[in-house]
Amino acid sequence: MKKAGLEGQIGKPSSIKDHIKYKYLVSVDGWTAAWMRVPWILASNSVLLKQESLKVEWFSYALKPMVHYYPVKKDLSDLLEAIDYLESHQELAQQIVKNANAFVDEFFTREKIREAGINVFRDYAAVQNYTFTATERELILKYDRPYHSFAHFS
Repeated sequence: MKKAGLEGQIGKPSSIKDHIKYKYLVSVDGWTAAWMRVPWILASNSVLLKQESLKVEWFSYALKPMVHYYPVKKDLSDLLEAIDYLESHQELAQQIVKNANAFVDEFFTREKIREAGINVFRDYAAVQNYTFTATERELILKYDRPYHSFAHFS
């Protein structure tokens, strides 16, 4: 008797070289943001289909839907519709690829990555130096409220 589950459902891992043969590549969050998947898709000649997400990377603020990537819903319910749309709008698809490639050229320089790292540490230091009010301290200690819900960037 065959055991129910994912056995036989998951194929062997594919390399980036294998992935970039496709016109459309999807970035889906896991435990964290998709980390390096988005940048290499942006640098490829594939259209990035990016899942709506609250998880951000240092470059996320500059990415624009329909310019650098094609957005899909968090539950991916519109993924096939997105591909159908892009298939019938190849000029848009190619423009998204060109914009994505230009984005990589602009934002993934040594200087930009260094600047982003400096900003992360500066913002982290600002949170570390946050002074809690007496009420906030009481809520944290007495009611087990997470401290990060109070510390905001100035």
